[in-house]
Amino acid sequence: MWPAITKIYGSGPLEQKEDFIMKEKLAKLVNVKSIITLILCGVFAYLSIIGQILPDQFLTIFTIVISFYFGTQSVKKEGNNNG
Repeated sequence: MWPAITKIYGSGPLEQKEDFIMKEKLAKLVNVKSIITLILCGVFAYLSIIGQILPDQFLTIFTIVISFYFGTQSVKKEGNNNG
């Protein structure tokens, strides 16, 4: 928020809740598993572009990494909903 506007209108509950949600989403994005997934995707994309691995190999590796990432995210969400 801009300081001048905050002085006039104040920082209401809605703005505070939005700030909290954004910070929470950023914290979830920057966990170790997400960083490793992004790095692996970048590395294998680079290796595929320069010709070190074949596109079929890239697709297989990429599918495994992404499946693992989203699979663990899904299990975590189901665990949170059950208890």
